[in-house]
Amino acid sequence: MCIRDRIQDYSKRGSRTADQLRSLLKKLFSYAVELGHRDDNPMLEVSSRITGYTAKPRKRVLSDEEIKDMWNWKNNERGWQRTEDNVKILRFILLTGLRIGEARKGYQDGDKWIVPQKISKNGIAHWVYLTETAKQQLPLPTCTQTNIQAWLKRKLGTDNENRYTSHDLRRTCATRMADNGIEPFIVERILNHKLEGVMAVYNRAEYEDERINAALKIEEVIKKVVNA
Repeated sequence: MCIRDRIQDYSKRGSRTADQLRSLLKKLFSYAVELGHRDDNPMLEVSSRITGYTAKPRKRVLSDEEIKDMWNWKNNERGWQRTEDNVKILRFILLTGLRIGEARKGYQDGDKWIVPQKISKNGIAHWVYLTETAKQQLPLPTCTQTNIQAWLKRKLGTDNENRYTSHDLRRTCATRMADNGIEPFIVERILNHKLEGVMAVYNRAEYEDERINAALKIEEVIKKVVNA
């Protein structure tokens, strides 16, 4: 049985699960080619069509009440996965707009959080400004990204309609910035999205002052929500 057939057979467990396997195998063979163990990547021509999976973009953003509730999570959990520790990374993502992996693997340099090229999702080195409230969340918990995501899923329970992910906090940060007058291209810079068209070619500006002001603005907005 060829790889394509095995993936299609695996799709009986779910189209998304099968597509995750397809993506993982593509990366694995690509790494083998990079190391010189193979001359080709047999997964390059295998698309998501064989799994039947269609990605549905999420639009989930947190309400004021959800932000306030999350911000104040506390209980008597003990050990390496205490709520009081894990909630720090959720607050940090909400304040900075970082991806969870960038928050976990980046590092502080003065008033900036540095995301090196090797851990950036799009391969572009990045930084975000650290407000005082963001700094108060440091140090972040040392457990893995999967641990945090699984913990959050358990914390929110089984109601899929009201459940949210760590990435939804990033989206909420971006949405709140836009809602409070931050220019779209500044939001894109903060999120470290690749710019398209003419902007990608000609707009190399760092917009440092604007990005700092945007971070201070989102801090102000979040503090107003959690203290209401």
